[in-house]
Amino acid sequence: MLSKRLAVSAIAGMVVASSCALVLASSSGGATPPVAVYPTAGTPVASPQTQISFRGASPSALGTVHVTGSKTGAHTGVLRSHSDGQGASFVLMKPFSPGERVTVRAGAPLVGARNGAVTFTIARFISSGRLHLIPDPGGNPKGVQHFHSRPDLTPPSLRIFEKKKPAPGDIFMGVKRGPGVDGNVIYDGRGRLVWFRPVPKRASTFDFRAQRYEGRPVLTWWQGKAFFPGQGRGVGMIYDGSYRRIAVVRAGNGYIADFHEFQLTPQGTALFIAYQPVRWDLRPVHGQRKGVAVDSVVQEIDIKTGLVEREWHSLGHVSLKETMFKPEKNAPFEALHANSVERDTNGAWLISGRDTNAAYEVDATTGNVLWTLGGRRSTFKMKRGARFIGQHDVRRAPNGNITLFDNGTNGAKVKRASRALELKVDLNAKTARVVRAFVHRHPVQRATSQGGLQTLPNGHLFVGWGSMSPYITEFSKTGKIVFDARLTVSGGDESYRAYRTPWSGAVPASPPDVAALRAHGKTTVFASWNGATDVAKWQVLAGSNKSSLSPARSARFAGFETAIRLPAVQKFVQVRALDATGKVLGTSKVTRVRRG
Repeated sequence: MLSKRLAVSAIAGMVVASSCALVLASSSGGATPPVAVYPTAGTPVASPQTQISFRGASPSALGTVHVTGSKTGAHTGVLRSHSDGQGASFVLMKPFSPGERVTVRAGAPLVGARNGAVTFTIARFISSGRLHLIPDPGGNPKGVQHFHSRPDLTPPSLRIFEKKKPAPGDIFMGVKRGPGVDGNVIYDGRGRLVWFRPVPKRASTFDFRAQRYEGRPVLTWWQGKAFFPGQGRGVGMIYDGSYRRIAVVRAGNGYIADFHEFQLTPQGTALFIAYQPVRWDLRPVHGQRKGVAVDSVVQEIDIKTGLVEREWHSLGHVSLKETMFKPEKNAPFEALHANSVERDTNGAWLISGRDTNAAYEVDATTGNVLWTLGGRRSTFKMKRGARFIGQHDVRRAPNGNITLFDNGTNGAKVKRASRALELKVDLNAKTARVVRAFVHRHPVQRATSQGGLQTLPNGHLFVGWGSMSPYITEFSKTGKIVFDARLTVSGGDESYRAYRTPWSGAVPASPPDVAALRAHGKTTVFASWNGATDVAKWQVLAGSNKSSLSPARSARFAGFETAIRLPAVQKFVQVRALDATGKVLGTSKVTRVRRG
């Protein structure tokens, strides 16, 4: 029997007992750069179900890994390689105990180690209590589209008010909350439906967009249950250009992914946010010593393996005193409320904290905050108009500036109009000034929650106006509105964010759809192909026998569903989708003509 003081180690995926340690040297004879470890050194609120993740070395270079809990003793586990070969996660066979201190050693130097060991503390998780689903009225309201060939699809219409040389690309929205069917929708530049995918009943969709995975364009979104007052429990979905599922991505270490972020990286990873109530001392904000605080957790997940590559916790890194709120009786206290994260150009994390009115640049290796933009403890002097409130979607623009959606409020009371905001942040002079700030004046948009801002390749800014607003707007570089539209469903749909991105070459895995009606001695054929982007023409085949159909007529593509009239009554029809060169992209099933 091994003593509790003897660490149990794992090498390259094999569980072995060992008390040795391996000291490595670089090929040049110098010291090996330290390997990043997650949870990072000193983390006070690690999950009881946490993996121990290492980045910056291959599994074999890590040597022997020892993990010991102050209460649970030595831990066995399996060292599983990350898909890029530049790291590994030690997946433990049993969980840690709340409140215990964990010590990690390896055969390679670790970032933040003292006397060769990294230590962190396990959180005491507190239940979120009963959560209330955000209601969905459903129904069949005015403004919903209907199609003969796809009666199961009832997406909202998009009405365009302004269109003056906008950037090329299609429009992506995750429609939710309002009357009608929730789902992911793509419109072309003319406002015509390209693709609609309803989500299951009682589920919601957030952050629907086109991204890139393994060098190819894909569709991504968060799907799950959304609860008051602004959190979700779900997964990330990745679909290819044929609308087939590639991956379902989940948060790790016992956390459940929230809806606020699902961003893919060029490294084949996905960024998530999760919220976890934990026992925490709230006396710094005049709360209870044994209070409950919400930890904002950022995770980077290896999509292929599902392993956690990196993790960050707001508690222990961002002071409670930075918040704009006070603890409420009998409710978990959320000081930060992270609502966006991305990998900055220097490899750091750029994180938005809505409840602090600030954005943070975070060292992804140590977890330390490098600088703070806005809020109570801004690293930078905020020039006139540069301060923002309750912001969303903080990003690094291609020109190096910081962009964000400035809600203008952080609660039910609306203080001012929401803005698309671009800031020039000078790291040397420690200043932040407004480069561009655009508002929607007719009508004025005031988003109490949500919202997004996308910088387009031509420098235009594309805005989704957030909560209870069906509007989307594109501004030119100088602030002129070049595109303005809204969802037309009566009662008001909304989309967490909205995007404009080119989407072409999509050939659905399923065949085209067709319906046909006969009336007054004629036949009308309805052809559609949900998601197809390159259909230029439809060819109708018709006849009195299923097995002997012949070309009857062709018609130009006229939107999601094209109606084609035949001069005579037919018994059976079939349609072919053709591209601009006449190539057949897809063929429908044969269908019987029904009486209209």
